[in-house]
Amino acid sequence: VAAAQAAEGAVELWVAVPAILAAAAEAAAAEAEV
Repeated sequence: VAAAQAAEGAVELWVAVPAILAAAAEAAAAEAEV
C-alpha cells in the first residue's frame, strides 16, 4: 500500500511539476511584456 501511494505521488509530481513550470514561465513572459 505504501509503495502504491508513493508511486501515485511520483506520477502526480511528474504531471504537476511541468504544469507549474509552464504556468510560471507564462507569468514571467507576461510580466516581461509589460
